Amino acid sequence: MERNRYIHSLRKSSYRIHIDKRLPDEDLTVNIFDIDGELIGTYLFDSSQLLGRDSIHFKYIDGRVIWLNGIFPNK
Repeated sequence: MERNRYIHSLRKSSYRIHIDKRLPDEDLTVNIFDIDGELIGTYLFDSSQLLGRDSIHFKYIDGRVIWLNGIFPNK
């Protein structure tokens, strides 16, 4: 499954990515873009990390994507 998210660098609240339509054994790729369409980063998650989740969350602080609730992308 692939999800794209466009963000505004001044927003202080967290962003949600809905993954409720994901199949149980399906990995996730998240592409994050700034409001102008420039790619900030691509993040990969194994299906095992996402079991039981309907969404994942992150914040964008000082030019960095910070994943919340104990979820971390693969390196």
